[in-house]
Amino acid sequence: MLAVTLSACSSATRMGDQELKAGSQPSVSAPPVQYLPKVAHPRDSRGVRACLLLDADQLLSLGLVGATATDASNANASACDWKSGDASYSAGIALSAGRDLDLYYSLRDTFPIFEPEEISGYPAVRVSDAASASCVILVGNADDQALSARADGLGSPRRDYCAVARDVAAAALQSLPPRR
Repeated sequence: MLAVTLSACSSATRMGDQELKAGSQPSVSAPPVQYLPKVAHPRDSRGVRACLLLDADQLLSLGLVGATATDASNANASACDWKSGDASYSAGIALSAGRDLDLYYSLRDTFPIFEPEEISGYPAVRVSDAASASCVILVGNADDQALSARADGLGSPRRDYCAVARDVAAAALQSLPPRR
């Protein structure tokens, strides 16, 4: 699993070769980003428990089993992981009200892949190789918040894990309340 998923069980999160302690910001020598996508319709992840975000119908449509929910939260994010019904993959989300997409753009040179995209009208970045057995998508759900969605292969059959991660991100965005 790519370490940037924000769902590590410790109070530190690995990002590339940097380890971020709870509440700390990375030291970055990358040049400033000239353009960062803004969120037109912000969603608020503050106080939301990741394992309660997706309802039974959403989990079923994603092929995930609600009873397999594992709370992977840490000091940086509320996070949850689920396994698929056929046990061939797992997927998860991490909600971080303290980290935004700007942070990940500033760290873009530390990721093996950094491919901007859009999910359900929200700015996003794929930060892992689509051909690998794992995919991580970072989404700006508000200008000052980001969520990550990931999918990991656990066995056969092989599938497009980035498509799974995108679907998980879209479901999470749909479930987050609007920012007030």
